[in-house]
Amino acid sequence: MATLFSDRSDGWIRTALVCAGILAGATLLMALIFATEPQAQTSGATKESAMLVDVTTLQPDTVRPVIRAMGTVRPVEEVVLSLRVEGQIVTRSEAFDPGQDVPERELLVRIDPSDYRNTLQQRRSELQQAESDLQLEMGRQNVAEQDYQLLDDTL
Repeated sequence: MATLFSDRSDGWIRTALVCAGILAGATLLMALIFATEPQAQTSGATKESAMLVDVTTLQPDTVRPVIRAMGTVRPVEEVVLSLRVEGQIVTRSEAFDPGQDVPERELLVRIDPSDYRNTLQQRRSELQQAESDLQLEMGRQNVAEQDYQLLDDTL
């Protein structure tokens, strides 16, 4: 057993010595490379001189620049309008065209109110019909409850 451990420790020491030797050799090689490196030499000094410029006084003008470009133009915000009621449009605002800015609360379109009124009247009559059907069913429920109470003993 003692020889096994001593062989292992000798192998570990040899490995450490080889690694240290490689590291020392690499350090010496790097020092040699940096020591023999050529130095850059400056050639002839340059004379600094100011650039010559023309000074012009600006005059206001009404020229608008023309910029030609290609691409897709997308709005910052997109608004989708949907109808709550059907009807024919009788008036349309000037600002209703695509791409126009629309002030807040501006009336864009006016729909013919006759279609709306007819639809409203139809819905009201449907509501009244449903309420009368409910009353009829409530009456039938009361009659059925009374019949059940009368037949309670026989069931």
